[in-house]
Formats: sequence, C-alpha cells, structure tokens
Amino acid sequence: MEREVIVTPGAPAPLAHYCQGVLAGDTLYAAGQIASDYKTGVAPEARQDPAFPYYGSNIQKQARYILQNLRSVFEAAGCSLADVVKSQVFMTDLNDFFYFDQVWKEFFPSPPPRTTVQVSGLLVPGCRVEIDLTGVRPGAERRVITGAASGSRTQSKRCTGVVPRASAAATASGSASRTPV
Repeated sequence: MEREVIVTPGAPAPLAHYCQGVLAGDTLYAAGQIASDYKTGVAPEARQDPAFPYYGSNIQKQARYILQNLRSVFEAAGCSLADVVKSQVFMTDLNDFFYFDQVWKEFFPSPPPRTTVQVSGLLVPGCRVEIDLTGVRPGAERRVITGAASGSRTQSKRCTGVVPRASAAATASGSASRTPV
C-alpha cells in the first residue's frame, strides 16, 4: 500500500517526532491536534481575550483553532472535513462539552462517528481539548451504518459507523441498514 506523509504550513508543525498526517491508500490519518502553536503554549488566537470575557470561551476558541488546522491537513491531502469517517475527542473537562459541541456543529453539519472522553491532561499546559480525525479520499465509496435498535432516533444526527462499500458485504447482518454517503 502506498503511503504519503502529509505536511502543510497551514497547521503548526509538531515538536515531537510525528507528522501532521499520513495518507495510506485512500485513508487519511491526521495526527491529533491541540490548540498550541508549539512556540507560546496555547496559541494566542486560541485564547480567550481577558478584556472581552463574554466573547467566546477558551474551549470554543481552542476547538475552532484545532478544527481549522485539521482542515488544512485534510486539504493538503486533497480531502475536506466532509471526508472524515471517524473522530476522537479528548477533553480535560467534560463540563466544556456543550460549548465544544457548538463549534463542532459549525464544522460538521453532518457529523462523523465520534468518541469523546475526559483525560487528566494534555501535552501543553492550558490546552483543554485534542482532536484526532480519520478520513477517506473523496472518491472512495462509503456507506453510513446505523443499528436497527437506533432506528431513526439516532441522537444528534450522528451515525453509528462508516465502512467502505467493499467491506459492507463482509459485515452485513439483518440488524443494520446502509445508506450511501
């Protein structure tokens, strides 16, 4: 399988020994991103301005900063955030979830499957969230999978999984439905 390392000036270069993303075949694995510019800690544009405490929150500014950087990584690979098929979110305080989710909805009107967990800390002090995304190239066929038990009541319009069409036959069962994306 062909692998291509993705590098973009549109997102901060990590200090540690890893790359911004890897395209393996049709799948893009973007490195987890935090709201750091790796120069000043939390990037200035990801911090709430103390002079204007009622205009946004730290979690919203950090989430927006991270998702804009991840968008740059995806674009460098010829993808967009609409091509995300799996997301993982690591938050230092789940009390921030409601405000985080407001920003998430701006970037994902049709959201991908997501795992959200609370962690005790992140690599850079002051960072409140890390986001890790996996996507597929725009031309790759895929289907949204919803369990029969969830029916049409899937919460927050989230799907329960996305699989490439070629894998669908291997995982088919009577309790799942498939919708082309």
